[in-house]
Amino acid sequence: MKAIFSKKHLVHIFLLVLLLVAGCSGPKASAPELTEGLATATVPNMPLDGYLFFRQSQPTLLPGMLLNLPSDVTVQSVAVWVVPAGYTEIIGAVVTFTSAQDAANLFPLIPNRNELWKYLAANNIFLVMGSGGSAEALKNAITAEQFVSLSTAAPDAWDLMQRFPSQPASKPPVVGFVRMEDRLFAFIQKYAKGAFDESTVSALKMAKIEMAAVAMYSNKILQVTDLLSPANLKDAGLGGIMIAKSSYPGFAISAALGPLASRMSLEKTDVDGNKAYYRAMDAPGGQKVLLLLNNSGQYIQVTAATNLERTQQLYRWLWVP
Repeated sequence: MKAIFSKKHLVHIFLLVLLLVAGCSGPKASAPELTEGLATATVPNMPLDGYLFFRQSQPTLLPGMLLNLPSDVTVQSVAVWVVPAGYTEIIGAVVTFTSAQDAANLFPLIPNRNELWKYLAANNIFLVMGSGGSAEALKNAITAEQFVSLSTAAPDAWDLMQRFPSQPASKPPVVGFVRMEDRLFAFIQKYAKGAFDESTVSALKMAKIEMAAVAMYSNKILQVTDLLSPANLKDAGLGGIMIAKSSYPGFAISAALGPLASRMSLEKTDVDGNKAYYRAMDAPGGQKVLLLLNNSGQYIQVTAATNLERTQQLYRWLWVP
């Protein structure tokens, strides 16, 4: 019987399969260094379109003089939840203080507004911004203490976070994720005008980005004075890593990344032999943000900081075996 495929054809098919498998692989899940306390932190037991968690290895001091309080207060952690609500989003948050007294001292300073609900429980201040059924469901989950781990509430987001570096110099003080949903874009464009223009939203949709996770890194414990000063943030070595997952297969992302980078005015470069695309972007306060972009399978990776050396360091962390 005549062979359907010649040896040459079989070799070509084998190479194509190998290319597809390599293209679809991404940064492997490992044992990443994530934000202090994230593994035991909980979220309301309801769908989440986004989450942000801030905590450092020691409490963050809020000077009393800035808050018009007789004494300083210390914050253990801050968490923000984005909850889907029809065609928009509801924002919830919890600020956890080191003591119930600190929480009680700060609680009266939060203004009373129609669409801002506040709730004091021990050393936690809970906030919900918005109205309607989803807002009420979030309030009920808070008061009824219906909380679960992030890995239970959003296992796909938790899995994406496992792709952050396992050997950074320090734990990131901030980590989070966001689902790229139309309602999220509409919400951001409504409340943060200029944060996303139509071309940016269009590019994200064309790339079929489903979700993005972000981690912010610092060389030191951040203080409130650092957060209020771009120069201090630069001295702290503040930088970030974003890992975004596309529904396109890896080989398609690899093929499209070059033309897309060119359209976005990114220059081709490499770091220790690993290909990347580079761009310097303007930031508030006259600062520059230097970013590197590449892909690993269907995962798009971006590192950014206010100086190139820090950006390259973050990039190298992604490629440590």
